[in-house]
Amino acid sequence: MKGINPHSFKKHELVEQVVRMQTARARNFLRRDDRALVIDMHAGDAAGIKMDQPDFFRGAESRATPFIAIDAAARLRKLGVLCDVVLYEKSPAARADLASRLNGELVYLRGNHRSLLRWDTRRFKLYDFALVLNDPNGPAGHGDEMLELLARQVPKADFVIIVNQSACERINGVPGFSTNPDAPAWARSPEAAEAVHRKHSWRLNPLEWARRLHRRTVLEANRTVGIGAMKGRVLLVTNAPPERTPQNFARHDIATRHR
Repeated sequence: MKGINPHSFKKHELVEQVVRMQTARARNFLRRDDRALVIDMHAGDAAGIKMDQPDFFRGAESRATPFIAIDAAARLRKLGVLCDVVLYEKSPAARADLASRLNGELVYLRGNHRSLLRWDTRRFKLYDFALVLNDPNGPAGHGDEMLELLARQVPKADFVIIVNQSACERINGVPGFSTNPDAPAWARSPEAAEAVHRKHSWRLNPLEWARRLHRRTVLEANRTVGIGAMKGRVLLVTNAPPERTPQNFARHDIATRHR
């Protein structure tokens, strides 16, 4: 849900909250010279949004996800952890704006996150921890294949995902009988609509994210962020949730079978 609107700072605040929680928990098992990987799969141009209440230390703008990722890496590096930050943005224009804002930060700036599929699997094995930020414009852009790859290859990986709830609800509400010639082809075909529903309707189910990413727990923000077509919800998908669930999140756990 990368579309920027005046309410995006609320999304940035929630993302920053869970990223801080998880980097703090990672300190329990990471040691000096361990390696960590921080990825923003949809970095955009890194522009922040004016906040209702400016922060004394950070100014009037919220921290966009690329800088949240960079801040997380900085906290890990203070522990002596070797941390790689990879920022993906497929738009050349947005990527150029992002590069101009980085100001010498130690990051790898790349294009489409599909390039993760070309990584040698031995490269993933280098990492003792990964933190993945995933904030696409719409449900088709999450990069399910890449998320599942990271989940398999880095057992101690946490995923901060923003689901475009508005888009998923609209998809679920299309029966496939539209007569509007400007509607997408799938909206005019019941069979195609059913296929699109199968592909995206599950995204509103926190535990389905847990199952697909082989994690036990999802923290789901109690409120949506954004407005109109860009109303989304922040999720943390993890095997290492905080000991105490924050008041502004609900916890969902995969049921375990009793032997």
